[in-house]
Amino acid sequence: MAFKDIIGHKGVIELLKSYIKGQRIPHAYLFVGPKGVGKTTVALNFAKALNCENPSPDKEPCDKCRSCRAIDEGYHPDVRIVSLPMEALRKEINSMLDVCDKAESGFDEALKTLKMIFSFKLEPLFELIQDEFPSETKKEVRDGIRNIRKKLFGNSSSEANSLKNESIIDEIKAELKEIYEELPEKRELGIEVIKAIRQSAYSSAIWGGWKVNIIGKAEVLTREAGDALLKVLEEPPERCIFILLAPNVGDVPPTIVSRSHIIKFLSVEKEEIARFLREKYGMNEDLAYAIASLSEGRPGFAVKIARDEKLKKAREETLRLLMDMPLNPDYSLRAAERLSEIASQIEEGEDKDKIQQCLLFASSFFRDLLILRLAGDPSLLINYDKKRHLERIHKNYSPDFLHSALSALQKAYRWLQPGFNFDEQLCLEVMFLDILGGR
Repeated sequence: MAFKDIIGHKGVIELLKSYIKGQRIPHAYLFVGPKGVGKTTVALNFAKALNCENPSPDKEPCDKCRSCRAIDEGYHPDVRIVSLPMEALRKEINSMLDVCDKAESGFDEALKTLKMIFSFKLEPLFELIQDEFPSETKKEVRDGIRNIRKKLFGNSSSEANSLKNESIIDEIKAELKEIYEELPEKRELGIEVIKAIRQSAYSSAIWGGWKVNIIGKAEVLTREAGDALLKVLEEPPERCIFILLAPNVGDVPPTIVSRSHIIKFLSVEKEEIARFLREKYGMNEDLAYAIASLSEGRPGFAVKIARDEKLKKAREETLRLLMDMPLNPDYSLRAAERLSEIASQIEEGEDKDKIQQCLLFASSFFRDLLILRLAGDPSLLINYDKKRHLERIHKNYSPDFLHSALSALQKAYRWLQPGFNFDEQLCLEVMFLDILGGR
C-alpha cells in the first residue's frame, strides 16, 4: 500500500509529502484521531516514503524496493512500531497461532514464517519487556520461549530433521497458548520501552536511511516514560523521527505536545469507505454500506470487518440473537450466555475487546429500530443490509423500550472497559435483565 491507496486523509498526506519535498522534516509528530481512523497506516507510509529507494517525483513510495517490502512485512531494522508491550506480545502470539492453524497447507512455509515471527518479533519483544512480568510469571514465560526456540531451531542435526514431523506444530501451538495465558494485564507504556527507543535513536540507521519510531497509544505513557521521551525530543538525533499516536491532544503530556507537530485525523466519509469495500473486496452495495456505517468513519475498522470472516459472522449472529430474542426477562441468562459464545469466536483481541465488539453490533441494532420508530427513514440505518427485516419488526418495540435498551448497552460497555474488573458474564446478565425488564 502506498499513499495513493489510503482511504481519505488527502490533506494530511499532502502535508507529509511537502515535508519530504522541501527537505525540512520535523523530528516529532502527534497524530490524533479515533482508533481505526488510519493514523498507523499513514505513519507507516510516511516511513516508507522517507526510506523508499525509488520514490516517484511526487514522493509516493514504490512499494517494490527492499525498504518498502520490509516495512510492509514488519522487518525493517530502522522502523519501529511501539505499542503496549503486553498487547504487542499477544498480537505476535496470535500471529504465530494463526500460522500454526494454517500449517497443513504448507508445512515448510509455515515453519519458515514461524521462525521469522519468533526471531524478529516475539523473542526480542519478550527480552525488551521481561522486567514488567512478576518474577514467577517471567520464569514460566521465559521457559516457554526457550522451548519454542528449541522446537523451531533444534540443538542438533537430528532434532532439526525431526522438525519435518508435523507434530512439532501442535507442540509449538500448545506452548504459545500456555504463554498467552500467563501474560499479565498491563495497560501502561513504561520507561523500559522508551529507554530502548532512546538508546536506538542515537545510533546510525542500519540501512542508511531514516529511523522512524511510531509510538502507539501515547496516551498511556507513564510519567517516567514521558519524561524519558521528552529528553529525546529536546535533543533530537539526526535523521530520526518520532510519530506519537493518540485519540486526543489532551491525552498526551503538554510538554510532549509542545514539541510535536500536531496532525489531526478526521473521520472519513461513509460513501468513500463503502466504495473502497465494494472495489477491494467485491461486497454488494448494501453490506458495504452497512460496514461503512458501522465503522463510523474509521477505515481501519471497516477493513478489519471486511477481512475477518469470524468478525462478520459475529455481527450476523449478534443481530440474529436480538432479532429472535423473546421479550421476556426469563431469557436474560440464555441471551447473556449466547452473546459470550458469539464473542468467543472472534480470534483477534482480548476477551473484553471481543465482547465490546458484539455490544457495538447490538447497539447498532437497537439504534436502527429507534430510527425507524421515530424517523421512519431507512436511508439512516446502519445495518442497511437488514433493512427489510428491521422494517418488518420495528413496530414491535416502543421508543421507551429502545431508549432503555441502548442505555443498558452503554452501561455494560463502560463496565467492560479496560481498567474495570467486572465479571463479563454478570455484566451481560444484568444488561439483558435491564433490556428485557424494560419491555
